[in-house]
Amino acid sequence: MKRILISFILLQFLLSCSNQPKFLIDRTPSSVEEVKRSCINLVKIIFGNAEVDPLAIFNKIDNDEKLNLSERKFLKKYLYLIESTDERLFISKKISSNKSLDNHEKSIIRKFVEDAVLKDQSLNKKIYRRRYVAGRTDLPISYGLEIELLLNETPDILKQYRLNNYSEDEWAQLSIEEKLSEALEQVKVSDAYSELFSKMPSAHDSLPNTLFIEGHKTVEANNIVFNTLGEAQDFLKYFDKSVGRGSVQGHVVYPDKVEIDGAAGFVVFEADYAQLHNLERGYDRLLKNPETTPANNLIHHALGPLSEDERLLYIVNQDALINQEQFNNIGKAKTVYGVNFRAGKPYEDGYVGFEHRQYHKNYERLVDGMDYQSRELEKKGDLSRYKDFEDAPQIDSSLISARIDEYQIDLDKDDLELFLISAGEVIEKKSKEMGFTFGGAQPEHRFLFPLKDWINNPILNEMPESIRKEYE
Repeated sequence: MKRILISFILLQFLLSCSNQPKFLIDRTPSSVEEVKRSCINLVKIIFGNAEVDPLAIFNKIDNDEKLNLSERKFLKKYLYLIESTDERLFISKKISSNKSLDNHEKSIIRKFVEDAVLKDQSLNKKIYRRRYVAGRTDLPISYGLEIELLLNETPDILKQYRLNNYSEDEWAQLSIEEKLSEALEQVKVSDAYSELFSKMPSAHDSLPNTLFIEGHKTVEANNIVFNTLGEAQDFLKYFDKSVGRGSVQGHVVYPDKVEIDGAAGFVVFEADYAQLHNLERGYDRLLKNPETTPANNLIHHALGPLSEDERLLYIVNQDALINQEQFNNIGKAKTVYGVNFRAGKPYEDGYVGFEHRQYHKNYERLVDGMDYQSRELEKKGDLSRYKDFEDAPQIDSSLISARIDEYQIDLDKDDLELFLISAGEVIEKKSKEMGFTFGGAQPEHRFLFPLKDWINNPILNEMPESIRKEYE
């Protein structure tokens, strides 16, 4: 009897694996393979591990149809995107018990979850797994974010944080306009690095417990840390939708017990790339609007082009790490427009990382940049392909004489230097009005960026021979 029952169950299982009963007498390899795939998928559905169609999930929700176990598990991975903790938990319970959602709950799913899920389907799924330097599990890569906000541009952050002199209930009673007015007043009279704001219970879990005030009166959220780049990307999408875009910096961090040859060269390459990219964009804007001031990025009050002294400092730190020696404090070099290589705060002891500072509000380019670097670290274990760039001289006063002599320009070096000093004083005065001290090249040297030795830049070795000949 048992044999008959088992045989019947197996027959039912096989019949369930295919919509084409002819497979029972068709023994072609393609038919057998089709049956195998169908059976495997059926087993996965039973245990909640089948591949799912995200679009089908949202159609089912709209039509009040039941989700299978795999679909419920898939959807619940994205519920953290829902802003309200209470709504997130309530909807999660409903999905777990496979109950239909009401119209309000469906609208929440559409607002916070659907767009993110469907966009993710076209992305490289490797960013959702943990990465390791050189594939070594003792060298995990993690990702950090800092987001700097102007409250006038992103008042909705005040739905997730309250001023410390208000209780949660008192803050909840205020309109967004009242919250903004009160916050701006307190920020105006607060000291730099004061922690004026505390997190509300309904705030996103990944947000820090407090926000602090920068010297130039912006509000900053930092120490937002993730194990995978995919999680960081999802958070940025959530933040964009629920709060808006602030100026963001990203960190690629790993334990310091590994040699990363080429780290200094990577810093140099990224600094040049970032400045050239912005100069090109500035020129495009000038062509469209002659009233626009080009090359504003060279006189940014905080993020300057890399100087020669800073290039040498990054080489010292790269070699110190390789030789297990003391890592030097990079000081103002960390505010270079580009990527900086650093240790110490905000990282834990025993960790180093690369801070990407050049993307401002472009969240998509930031994720791409960190993804590219992570792939290099994982695949090769270092950044050695950038090694040659560490020898490319950066900005200092010697560029004036070098280019005048090289091209035999009839120009008084002293007059040019006096002009640049005057220009530097104007830039520095503007900087102090913003409450900043400069990082990167000295103000009087910033306009020397175009005078660097581009003819001998290592990037030419990466170009096709036909392009290289144009420079010979």
